[in-house]
Amino acid sequence: MDKKWTRPFYILLILNTILRFIIAFFTNLGIDEAYYFSYGLYLDWSYFDHPPMIGLLARASSWIFGYGTEAGFRALSVITGTLNLILVFQIAKTIKDRSAGFYAALLYSASFYGSVISGSFVLPDNPLCLFWLLSIYFIIKMLYNYKPQWSYIIFFGITAGLAFLSKYSALFLWGGIICFAIKYRKSEILKSPYWYYAALISAFFFLPVILWNYHNGFASFTFHSNRVSFEHLSIKLDYFATELFGQLFYNNPVNIFIIISCFVYLFRNKKTLNNPAITFLLFVSLPIISTTLIISLFNKTLPHWSGPGYIGLIILSAVILREKIETGKNTALKPGLISNFFFLIIVLLGLLQINSGIIDVDHTEDQEKLGKNDISLDMYGWHQVKDKTTNFINTDLSAQKTDSNYIFITHNWFPAGSIEFYLAYPLKKKVYIWGNKEKAHQYMKINELRGGIIKNSDAYYITTSRYFKAPDDNLANNYETANSREVIHITRNSKTVYNVFIYRLINAKNNFAINTGND
Repeated sequence: MDKKWTRPFYILLILNTILRFIIAFFTNLGIDEAYYFSYGLYLDWSYFDHPPMIGLLARASSWIFGYGTEAGFRALSVITGTLNLILVFQIAKTIKDRSAGFYAALLYSASFYGSVISGSFVLPDNPLCLFWLLSIYFIIKMLYNYKPQWSYIIFFGITAGLAFLSKYSALFLWGGIICFAIKYRKSEILKSPYWYYAALISAFFFLPVILWNYHNGFASFTFHSNRVSFEHLSIKLDYFATELFGQLFYNNPVNIFIIISCFVYLFRNKKTLNNPAITFLLFVSLPIISTTLIISLFNKTLPHWSGPGYIGLIILSAVILREKIETGKNTALKPGLISNFFFLIIVLLGLLQINSGIIDVDHTEDQEKLGKNDISLDMYGWHQVKDKTTNFINTDLSAQKTDSNYIFITHNWFPAGSIEFYLAYPLKKKVYIWGNKEKAHQYMKINELRGGIIKNSDAYYITTSRYFKAPDDNLANNYETANSREVIHITRNSKTVYNVFIYRLINAKNNFAINTGND
């Protein structure tokens, strides 16, 4: 009887994967994704913003599926998203049965964080969720003792270490284990020396990140510590509200309602709380969610930071839904289908807005700010930028206005990543950022690796109306001519939605270095 849920799960898996490939195919790379493409060009033990796994993902996907297309660049992320959905099913199945596994997969597939952010795009959350789920899987397997427990403890140490290489929030995995150990301190399992071996393995995996930071002025650790600083304690309720409602949306409001109803049931039936698997899921989920909310009271946060915590709550809810069915108190299929229907409608509307602009969001008439307030343009227009800018440059080269040994310069890590992916890499040209370290991020290192600017060479400085900044005098003074500007109009439904400004920087006066001390 239980096996009847296997076929529906495979159908769900196929449909969800197809939908995520559609998302990957019909949208341009987001700002962050394009930026991580540059990580893949220069593999390192760590980066300014994140540990090295995202760079490996970017390089591997480009190498396997080819450079130049969004779907190819995102292919490994979509595949990883499919593996994540399988793991969610397997974890819930191990705790309860196949029907619980199907409910968990149904809710996870409806999560914007699970299916889009970490399931479709090239973001650090993609490998993080894979190793996060594998870590949970091995602990759940250990609790149900299907094999010698020491092997699962060691596997947990490995996957938790790989999660560390994906994102620093993986620390909450070991935090959950410590809380679990405290609660079950009388258990013989937790006295095993293999926990210490696993901790050493995780630390070993993270060691390259520590060494990289040591040799790079602790750039990454400092950057993230500044983002969650409590130096000037001042409660910002608007930050908190943004984080709270962001979490609700990213994880699907219908899912959140289901999770809350399952928590009510859980605390009314405390017998379920005695299940070690349920306890572990709570310990590995609630701390990262609550910590992010607390931080948001004082600092700007991003809703996806708490995303991994909701994965555990989705699995927990699926198990409780299955238990409620056994008591005749609930039908789990209907709310799961409603959640997926809501998810599908939002995704389709989102794709329609991105590609067609059905809602006119930005009404500004300032040509240097056009499109700034329309977030749907984050993933639109770069093919036009590529084609129109390439034609513009080819015309310049034919007229001998610029030399063929030109470079690109911009002012920020966005749009540097997009220029890198859509323009510079296909043209085999270099991109530099002229700005301070807060604007350059990883381009501090990339600028250095690419070397200085050669005397008598030319450059194209590119900025857009979505984040406009003209080249400053410090940069312009390095060239004989730097005041020639052209405007390229990016259209959607025959309407200009943002502008790209191209400045010709002609004939560098001397050899000079582009560093990150300028602004």
